Amino acid sequence: MLPDSFPSAIAGDHRGSMLEVPIAAEVREPLIAFWEALFGVSFAEIRPIMCGDERSVQKDLFWCIWNDNLPQSTCHLTIDGRQPILGGLGEVATAVDSRGRGLAGC
Repeated sequence: MLPDSFPSAIAGDHRGSMLEVPIAAEVREPLIAFWEALFGVSFAEIRPIMCGDERSVQKDLFWCIWNDNLPQSTCHLTIDGRQPILGGLGEVATAVDSRGRGLAGC
């Protein structure tokens, strides 16, 4: 659950947000737990990226849709800092009970 201090613009029913690193622990940790639960593997290696440790070499943006302060759908874009035409997507995920509702197209 997100803390009460989390901006109301991205908390609540199906509110979307774009997050740039560094991402605060109270937002970062629920996202990591969401991915680990969905994919069944550790996402510990993304923690330094979300903390901003790689800002000198790449730009990382996270799009998230929240429902009742829980992540429902996510996508992560990495853009290479030296060659901005290079990039990659990751952490593309939708909660099982939210699939088929068009959240990936928001």
